[in-house]
Amino acid sequence: MRLLVIGGAGYVGRLVLPGLAARHQVRVLDLRRPDTDCEYVAGSATDPDVLAEACAGMAAVVHMAMAPTNARGETDLGTAFDVHVKSPYLTVRAARDAGHLVFVSSLSVHRDLRVRTLAADEPADATDPYGLTKRLGEQAATAAAGETGKALTILRLAWPTPDASWPAWQVGLDDGPGPGRTYATAEPDDPRPPVRMRDGRPLAALAASDLTAALLAALDRPDGVRTLPLTGDTTDTVIDMAPTRAALGWSPTRRL
Repeated sequence: MRLLVIGGAGYVGRLVLPGLAARHQVRVLDLRRPDTDCEYVAGSATDPDVLAEACAGMAAVVHMAMAPTNARGETDLGTAFDVHVKSPYLTVRAARDAGHLVFVSSLSVHRDLRVRTLAADEPADATDPYGLTKRLGEQAATAAAGETGKALTILRLAWPTPDASWPAWQVGLDDGPGPGRTYATAEPDDPRPPVRMRDGRPLAALAASDLTAALLAALDRPDGVRTLPLTGDTTDTVIDMAPTRAALGWSPTRRL
């Protein structure tokens, strides 16, 4: 299948692109060339003309572009609106040939993730620039899918990390970036524990191989417009993952 990956040179893109390219004929749209050998279109994911060029002839599109953050994990509000809201909306409208689109979102659309257990249909309530724009991006993509009749899968990731450093973490639990933005770069033998709930219960990171398998499953199983949480937690401690397991026939293999 001809697959466009928007933002394929970013953090999540680097985690999943090799696996996607092994299964599909991949084209990447990004400001930077990806490390994986694939077709490449240079440009901004917020430019309608560039998006139209990149989407032409694609059977499916995965949008995973993410606004950059500074050293404190902060996102510029204007850039976040452009990348997280404007770009997904324009992408769905530009993807005329695609039968299915996947929008990579984040469980950061919910606030206080490590304090409460969420229902699968819990309303998004984040107000910080990252979480707010991610949830508005979901709404924008859903609205565009309704206009165009496209199948759309929204995947809300939490704590994606390279297999080699699973489940260790680079940042502290209270002062680091949100669950969709955690950059895990610890060594494989790093003794630091995985992220935890406030009451001390450990949570598994979402390993790159499991994330790749979930994306491939989502691409293989389009089903209208749907929103699915995606974590490495097999105990449903943070959120009810039953709908994701049922919809994708998927469950993480890396588990605590």
